[in-house]
Amino acid sequence: MVLPDSVDVYTSSSLQASKARFKLHYPQTIRAMGTLRAASSCDFLPFEHKGETYWVPEPLVLRISEAPSSQIDLPIGQEGVTKLHPVSPDYRPSDLAPIPAQYCLNDLPHKLRREALEACIQMLQDARKAGLDIRIVSSYRTFTNQRYLYMKAIKKHGLEQDGVAKPGHSQHHLGTAIDVIGRDLQVLFKEAFGETPEGKWLIQYAGKYGFMIPYQKENVKQTGYKYEPWHLRYVGKP
Repeated sequence: MVLPDSVDVYTSSSLQASKARFKLHYPQTIRAMGTLRAASSCDFLPFEHKGETYWVPEPLVLRISEAPSSQIDLPIGQEGVTKLHPVSPDYRPSDLAPIPAQYCLNDLPHKLRREALEACIQMLQDARKAGLDIRIVSSYRTFTNQRYLYMKAIKKHGLEQDGVAKPGHSQHHLGTAIDVIGRDLQVLFKEAFGETPEGKWLIQYAGKYGFMIPYQKENVKQTGYKYEPWHLRYVGKP
C-alpha cells in the first residue's frame, strides 16, 4: 500500500532516474518483485506494470501482507511490532480507556489500554510526590494519525528520517506507549529530555511500573530509530 496521496514511480532505483508517466495513489497496492535495492538516497522496491519493471521508494510503501490479525488484542509485552513487522492497519485494542486530563499536556483525547493506564497513573502520581511534573503528549494512535505524522516527518526531514515510524509499525498503535514531557517544554521530543530531572527519574524508575524506554543510544542500529528518552512502552511488571 502506498502512503502519500501520490507517489512518483521511477524507471530505475534512483531518485535521479527518469520518472514513469504514471503515479501511484493512496491507498493503491502493488505486488513487489524480488528484493530491495539499496541506493544512495533510500531503498527501492521493484514492481511490474504492464510488462515493465518500475521502482518506488521503499519509505513510501507499507507492507501489509505480513500484518497479524486485527481481531484479537495482542498480549501486552509480546506484540512484536518493529520497523520490519507491522500490525494490521485496522488494529485497535478493545480495552482502550481515556487518560485523565490532569496527566496530559494538551486537550487531545489520549487513551491507553487499561492495564497500561493503571500503571501509568501510578507512575505519574509517584513522580509528583517526588516533586516532578511528567505529562503525556501522545499515546494511542490510529493508522490514520500515524500516516499523517509519518508523511509530515518525511516532508520536513526527507525519506531517511528516523524519528517517526511508518503507520502500522508504531508502538503507539498498541495502546501501551506514551510520549512524555516535564516542566521544560523546550526539550519536547529532544534527546535533552533525558538529562532533565523528569527524564532521569524515568530512566531510573520506569521499569518499576512496567515501562521501558525502547529506543536507546545503544540500539539505534537494531531498532532503526534514534534515541528517544521521552518515549515509553508498557510491557508489564516483572
